[in-house]
Amino acid sequence: MTKRLFTALHRAAKTDLTGEDACTKALARALTDGAGVEEAEAARAALDTLPEDTRNRLLAQAHLSMRTDLSAFGIAPDRTPPPKGTRLN
Repeated sequence: MTKRLFTALHRAAKTDLTGEDACTKALARALTDGAGVEEAEAARAALDTLPEDTRNRLLAQAHLSMRTDLSAFGIAPDRTPPPKGTRLN
C-alpha cells in the first residue's frame, strides 16, 4: 500500500469512524515520518478487523478520493477563466 492510499483511507476513517478507533490510529501511525513495513502491516491488519461493510465503505471512499485527485498526476484543473476574446476549442 502506498502513502497516497493510506492518506485517503485515513481521511475516510476519520470521517466514518472515530478518531479513537484502532484502525484510524493504525492508519495515522502508518503515515508518520519514519513509518515502515511494520506500521503498514499493522494498518492493513486493522483494516482486516473491521466489519466487511465498513471496510468496503472505507475502501470505496478512498478509491473515489484517489480517482478524483488530479494533483497526484501533477495536473490540477485550471480554474482561471480564459482571457477575454479567446475561444476555447
